[in-house]
Amino acid sequence: MNGGDEDFFEIFPWNKNFETGIVEIDRQHQGLVDILNRLAAHLAGCSRPATLETVLDELADYAVLHFETEERVWREWLSGDGWLEEHEQTHRGFFERVDSLRNGSDDRPHNEVIQEIVLFLSQWLAYHILESDKRMAFVVDFVRSGDPLPEAKHKANERMSGSMRLLIETVLTMYDSLSSRTLDLMREKVLRKRAEQALLESEQRWQFILDGSGESIWDWSIDMDAGVEASSGPQAQSHPIGLKTGVDGARVHPDDLEGLQQDLQRHLDGETAFYTNKHRILRPDGTWSWILSRGKVVSRGEDGSALRMVGTHSDVTERELASLIYRNSKQAMFVTDLNNAIISANPAFTEMTGFDTRQVVGRDPGSILSSPDALNSVFEQLRRQPGPAHWEGELEHRTRCGEPFHAYWDINTVVGADGRVDHSLTAMESEAKAVSPR
Repeated sequence: MNGGDEDFFEIFPWNKNFETGIVEIDRQHQGLVDILNRLAAHLAGCSRPATLETVLDELADYAVLHFETEERVWREWLSGDGWLEEHEQTHRGFFERVDSLRNGSDDRPHNEVIQEIVLFLSQWLAYHILESDKRMAFVVDFVRSGDPLPEAKHKANERMSGSMRLLIETVLTMYDSLSSRTLDLMREKVLRKRAEQALLESEQRWQFILDGSGESIWDWSIDMDAGVEASSGPQAQSHPIGLKTGVDGARVHPDDLEGLQQDLQRHLDGETAFYTNKHRILRPDGTWSWILSRGKVVSRGEDGSALRMVGTHSDVTERELASLIYRNSKQAMFVTDLNNAIISANPAFTEMTGFDTRQVVGRDPGSILSSPDALNSVFEQLRRQPGPAHWEGELEHRTRCGEPFHAYWDINTVVGADGRVDHSLTAMESEAKAVSPR
């Protein structure tokens, strides 16, 4: 039945004790048991109601075929006998009970109804095969051997007594007690495996995010002053950061230590929703790196004290260095978006043109510097080029005060993850006298 699936438990294990000796009937009994076990597996696996109903319908259809086969065999040897009529009534009672369970429990969860049906089927089928079908099979065997029907029935009753009766009662008791336990065990194992798989997938997604971001996760048990740090990506691996970084000051730049400790303590005291701090740490090679540390207390004691905190460390050195260069460069610089609108300008731009950042953000450079046609044409050409593009040249402009100046432009487009131009970085140099904003 299970096809070698080591995670499958049979609610109705088939064995030779259930064989009647009539090949066709035994084969169909095993077919019923296989479908019953499959229904139990779907139930334990929390399959959709439609799937459970489909398998249950399959079992009911197969039961109709099997009962017709049984009655045809019994009728050949017990025609007109009370045992045959009683056996046929048992078959009819089977369908009546199943229909009653399926249609009479609208106010109960569907899986509970199916579970009751599965337990009923396993117990009914075990009893019916061992008690009724085997007795009828003995009668057929004795009649075939030449015994008259009354004598064959008497011998069948004797065969079903004594040690055979003890065996039947033992098996029935075992199946009655194990069916529910087996179903619970199957469900528990399926749910555990699903939880393990969900955890694995979650860890894989999280690892994928970390691998792409160069971040490292830390998990700090504050009450035990212990923790684990999981590094990911070449940047994080090149500067492992201890969990006590910023707590005892190890490797933290002296100028950043006090601010780090204050931010951390405020969060531990519950004054902030999240802990965030940017500080410098000393690399093993003696250089300094900028680290953005973020975290949150996830467990507190009854007195409100922080017990556990998790977070991430991100190496933002390149970003900080670029920001320092951008802010302190003597070259006027500004950044434009895909629509050629300025999104940032450095102080040197203000010194050169007289426009501060608030006056230029959201506007195109040409409209500000009195050269819209020339600049718009340049930016349009750059946007149309595939991949990173570059343009340099000289243009005449006017400052905010209306004074003309001559500037040398160097424009570079930046391509996004989709391969298309995302924004542009422009650097300007001028021989004109610097202009202060008014």
